[in-house]
Amino acid sequence: MLLTSFGFSSILVAFVIVEVKSKLQLTNFKVLPIFKVLFGLIPWFAGTYGLKGTITRLFGVQDDAHIFDILVSKFSNFATFHTKLYTCAPEFDFLPIATFQVFVGTGLLFFVVTLVTVYAFRTIKYSFGIEAKQIPADELYIVVQSCAYTLVAILIMRLKLFMSPLFCILSCLVVKQGVFSDDEKVVKRWRILFFGILTFGAFGMQSFGFQGGLANINNELMKVGNFENIPQEDMLEWVIANTVKEGEGKAVFAGPMPIMATMKHVAERSIVNHPHYENQEIRDRTFSVYTVFSRRPIKSVHAELKNLGVTHLIYEHGWCARRGKIGCSMPELYDFTDVEFRDQKTHCDDFQSGKVSKKYFKLAYKNPRYRIFNVV
Repeated sequence: MLLTSFGFSSILVAFVIVEVKSKLQLTNFKVLPIFKVLFGLIPWFAGTYGLKGTITRLFGVQDDAHIFDILVSKFSNFATFHTKLYTCAPEFDFLPIATFQVFVGTGLLFFVVTLVTVYAFRTIKYSFGIEAKQIPADELYIVVQSCAYTLVAILIMRLKLFMSPLFCILSCLVVKQGVFSDDEKVVKRWRILFFGILTFGAFGMQSFGFQGGLANINNELMKVGNFENIPQEDMLEWVIANTVKEGEGKAVFAGPMPIMATMKHVAERSIVNHPHYENQEIRDRTFSVYTVFSRRPIKSVHAELKNLGVTHLIYEHGWCARRGKIGCSMPELYDFTDVEFRDQKTHCDDFQSGKVSKKYFKLAYKNPRYRIFNVV
């Protein structure tokens, strides 16, 4: 997957461009500064996209194909089962404004914006030959990476966990000599300003309606509690005691992805799907397993599970009933692909009550939250 990623292709193309540019400089090949910039950017974008596509087709890997679909669905009416499974989750929505308000309250955003602006001007001046001083590669990398993670975090809120740490690292460049000035006195003033704003952000910004750094820390420290899921624990104990781990009659489970991860790690039973949804095969398998929540004929649902070798199906009614947004319930997600079954009813109530056809599924275990069916 890493070999077919944009990251690998972009690095490889960048190395080639740098090498070619160094050869041209040795031959005294001179062009206008604007063409130097274009000579770097255009081949890099085109080469990265072309090389990535070539490697993908060569190895037949489609693991990241859904990423493009997700991005397209963000700005259009395009939708598939897989894109809706992502975008219906709150953590895959756009980044809320409140996140940047927190950064303002801590004083962090001031330094981030200042540094990005300074490095942008320095890069432009160097690219056009106005400034001869080179920018250290490690500093420029942090700035570019911060901008990249900010862009993806705005599109997908969950990715802010990459953006926030880089903001902290980037802001520390303020106190480094040579960033704003080589003069020790100027650098000292910036250091005083840096620690002054951070101190004010920690203690004083609440007076202006912002949540300061100290308040953020206190809020995190006040989170006390424990997690327990008694119905799931009871189900796992039943699975361990009543199913075969390996050998003849080995149990193979299918169900919602989070439960399957727990089943594998706690009960150590074989599973056919799990939360690593970035893998093409896992996406296909999960699509087949989740037909339990669709409007397809029960015979078709049974056939999908049998093709995967499933012996036990775990059913949780909440997955069929939940609906955070319009069009986000599980049956509605399948309506994008199963157009011919849109006027049919789901089998959710039958699975929940245990009245599903015993020709295909036999109830083996139930508690207030979970049902386990033998796939006949």
